[in-house]
Amino acid sequence: METRTVDQGKPRDELLELYKLALEDYRFQVQLNWGRSQYFLVLNLTVIGIATGIVQFAGGKISPLLAGLYLAGFAFCVFSIAALQAQRKYYFAARKQKERFEEELGLGEHSITPVERSDKKIRKVTTFKAFVNIMFGVLAVVNVLSAIFVFTQS
Repeated sequence: METRTVDQGKPRDELLELYKLALEDYRFQVQLNWGRSQYFLVLNLTVIGIATGIVQFAGGKISPLLAGLYLAGFAFCVFSIAALQAQRKYYFAARKQKERFEEELGLGEHSITPVERSDKKIRKVTTFKAFVNIMFGVLAVVNVLSAIFVFTQS
C-alpha cells in the first residue's frame, strides 16, 4: 500500500497525526486560558468580598489593614491581566502551528478556524480579550477607590 505525500515530502498520515496533536494543543490552550480567567476572576472578587465584609464588621478600626487588602486586590488585578497576556502568546503559537498543518494538508475551507476577526473598533471591544481586560480594569479601579475610601473614613 502506497502512502500519499504532501509537497514537503512528509507522509500524509504523519502530517495528520501531527495535526491532531496541534489541534489538541490549540484546544488545551483555549481551555487553559478560560480556566485561568475564571480563577483570577474568583480570586479578585473574593478579595473584594472579604475586605468589604471586614469593613462592615470592623467599623473603621483597622482601616490600614483593609486599605492594604484592597491594594492587594489591585495588585492581583494587574497580575491577572499580565498573566492572561502571557497565556495569549501560547495560544497564538498553538493556533499558528495548527494553521500551518492545515495549510500543509490542504484542508482549505475544511480547516478549523477561530471566530472571524475584524478591524472594526466595535468588534475589537467585544472580543473576549477586551472583556477580560475591561473586567479586571474595573475591579482594579474598585479596589483602589475602596482603599482610598476606607483609609479616609478612619
